[in-house]
Amino acid sequence: MDKHYERNIIVTATEDFLVMTTAKIPAGVSLKQILISPSDNNYHEYLQMFVSMDTEVIYSGKFIPDGINVSIEDGGYDDERLLMFSLSCNLCPVDIRPALDESFFKVKILGEYVEGYAVSDESVSSFDADFSIGWA
Repeated sequence: MDKHYERNIIVTATEDFLVMTTAKIPAGVSLKQILISPSDNNYHEYLQMFVSMDTEVIYSGKFIPDGINVSIEDGGYDDERLLMFSLSCNLCPVDIRPALDESFFKVKILGEYVEGYAVSDESVSSFDADFSIGWA
C-alpha cells in the first residue's frame, strides 16, 4: 500500500457562514500538510474563510488570495479527525451575489498512513493495483 495519503476537495462560496464543507480523516493517517489554493476573483474583500480541525480553529478571517499552507506535526492519528472549511459572503452587497459561483478554494490534504493501522477511508473509491485475494 502507498504510504502517502492525499485528499482533494473544493469549497464553494455561500451566503451563510454556517455552511461547512467537511473532510473526515480516518484513524491511522498522520496529517502532514493542508494546502489551500483560492480561486482568482474580484470579490475577495467580501469573503470570509474558516478552517478548523476538530475543535481547533486553524484560520478564521478575511479571504487570503495568496493561499494558505499549514504544516502539521500530527500525533492524533489514533482517532478520526474532522477538518471543516467555509467560504462565506455574509452581508455582501446584493449585486455581487450572482458572482459567488466564481468564488471557491481548493484544498489538498496530505499525510501518511501509519504502519500497523487498518485504515477505513470512505474517500477511497477503488483498490490499489497491488490488491489481491490470497485466501481464495
